[in-house]
Amino acid sequence: MDYPVELDYGGFMKKLVLILALVLVMGGALFADVDWTSYPSGLGPGHPMLNIGIGIGYNYGWKLKVPPILASIDFPVELGGIPFSFGGGFGMAMYGYDYGNSSSGYTYRYTNMVINGRFAYHPNLGVPNLDVYPILTLGMRLRLYKYEGRGYYSSGWSDSSGMNGYFDFGAGIGIRYYFSNFFGIYAEAGYTGLTWINAGLTLKF
Repeated sequence: MDYPVELDYGGFMKKLVLILALVLVMGGALFADVDWTSYPSGLGPGHPMLNIGIGIGYNYGWKLKVPPILASIDFPVELGGIPFSFGGGFGMAMYGYDYGNSSSGYTYRYTNMVINGRFAYHPNLGVPNLDVYPILTLGMRLRLYKYEGRGYYSSGWSDSSGMNGYFDFGAGIGIRYYFSNFFGIYAEAGYTGLTWINAGLTLKF
């Protein structure tokens, strides 16, 4: 039975730092009207942003039972004249492994959840309705597992379940585009909870 594969945080973070640096340099070159000290138009303190999406590029080798579902909210907070946001996020995905038949075999279910805080920077690129933001996350990853054996596999293995917790850190780059004052779409690349990429709907209040 193949066990879930762990993230290579060291190698990932080195590549991500380089990518983020390139994105910021290219952004400054492509958008001549970048204002590094103000929010994009329509954003700012008093206007929280809610993301609800699905993750792809998940990190585990088992069969996917429930795709990564992620939700996060960001509250713009200006610090020292710099356009930041603080918030939190939650994500959940379920994986499984089935072996044998109804009389002999085993079933393994594995639920991965993440609860984290979020910190992002929102420069104004001078493009209406566009929000591009580098982001850092910090929180806890929870793993819930359940094993059930049948027939031969129940004699050597007792049914078991449990939970483990792990420190979770991530970084990435996100983009939002609003079609109205309330509704838009978003995507985040990098590790910001469970997956390498997540995308979906964004709401602005």
